[in-house]
This record gives sequence, structure tokens and C-alpha cells, in this order.
Amino acid sequence: MTRDGIKAIHPLIEQLPDFYQNSPEVVDLQNAFTKQINSAWMQREEFLNQLNVQTATWSLPIWEYLYGIEVDTTRSLEFRRACILSKLRGNGTATLEMMKNVAKSFCNSDVEIIEYNDEFRFEIKFDGTASAIENKDGFLKAIRELKPAHLQETLIEMTSLPSTLYVGTAIGSYKQEVICNVNI
Repeated sequence: MTRDGIKAIHPLIEQLPDFYQNSPEVVDLQNAFTKQINSAWMQREEFLNQLNVQTATWSLPIWEYLYGIEVDTTRSLEFRRACILSKLRGNGTATLEMMKNVAKSFCNSDVEIIEYNDEFRFEIKFDGTASAIENKDGFLKAIRELKPAHLQETLIEMTSLPSTLYVGTAIGSYKQEVICNVNI
């Protein structure tokens, strides 16, 4: 059987004797079979899509329930998928690699985590030029659920412009700072 059910039914008709192929009743019956096979195939494909977070649509509330995420249908599918993926990637003891994976589920750029152990804090740097984080609050919430409670996090979005001016922002504890470095 091929991926589209239509091609799967034609060999069956061709295998029937010629007098069946010329019968309007048999042709109508085979057309009805084709419609049912196509419908069943599409339902199968749609169901299989729900088993993968990156292609899920109507099963997102189930995924969110399973991972303890508040279901909010007003959010975009991409945002909800990113939250689920961050939970999937964030199970276990918090490590730098795990936090990088969670960060990468929110943005599609390289992520760097710098630890300041003596100051009980760490910085998460990512390239905002390549990919901005759509929902910084959701991102920070995911990191805060993953990190040890005694550590303070700072999110640094590096944005480079096509000049010698570099602009970045840092968000930590809902306090935003703008850092500018101008080369003249």
C-alpha cells in the first residue's frame, strides 16, 4: 500500500477480470473503497502526528497534562510545543547540558551558559540576531523549574548590528537592563 490510499486500490481493480472493470457497479464499489481507504489513511497519519510533540495539534492538552503544564489554548501551538519540549528535555538532575537543551527548545541559536559559582548565579547567553525567544517569561519559568533554587539566573540576548554598535539586553528576576557597547 502506498502513502496515499488512492494508488493502493488501483492495482486491485487491475487484477480483476476485464468484465468487472467495465461494470459500473464494481467501479462504484471500488471508488467507495478508495474513499474509505483514503479517509482511514488520513486518520492514521493524523493520529501518528499526535504522538510527536513537534507535530501534535489536538493532543497538546494531553501532553501538557502529562508534564504538569497549565493548559492555555490562547497560546500559539509553537509556544505550547516549546514548553512541552523543555519539560521533556529537562527531566532529571539539572546539568549545564540539560539547561542548554531547554534553552534551545525556546530559540534556534547556540546557547552559552556561564557559571559564577562563588556568586551563586549563572548567565544564559544566546544570539538574538539568529533567533529571538518568543516568550521570555515561559523560558525563564522553564529554567527556574529546572535550576537549583539557590542560584540566580540572568538571560542575555546578544544582538549584533551590521555596524560597530552592539546592543544586548539582560533579564533577571523580571528586571531588564540594557547594555550598550559602542566602538568609534
